[in-house]
Amino acid sequence: NNFYLTKLKLCTKFFSFFFLIPSTVTSIGIGSFQNCKSLTNVTIPPSLKDLEMYTFTDCSSISEVTIPSTVSSIGSNAFSNCTSLTKVTFQEPSSVKTIDDNAFCDCRSLKE
Repeated sequence: NNFYLTKLKLCTKFFSFFFLIPSTVTSIGIGSFQNCKSLTNVTIPPSLKDLEMYTFTDCSSISEVTIPSTVSSIGSNAFSNCTSLTKVTFQEPSSVKTIDDNAFCDCRSLKE
């Protein structure tokens, strides 16, 4: 059940929005949410195994994200330049084994 969000390349037209990824999704295509500056909140389902590279790059309005315990890797630049991101929570027990280069690069507001 791969989930590719090519239509969200137009998401910059929205003022703000919340996106609930369906619970049947196990992977999201590279850069699916990239440059969705209006995305304020996203719920990552426990069915997801990996966060691909550039998944949320330049989503400058996301403030918090919870990584489900089922996720084993976070790709390069997955959250890079998410300038409003203040908190990342890893659900316990965390399965994350790999966090690739620049996964949280330029997340200037990140505190936790």
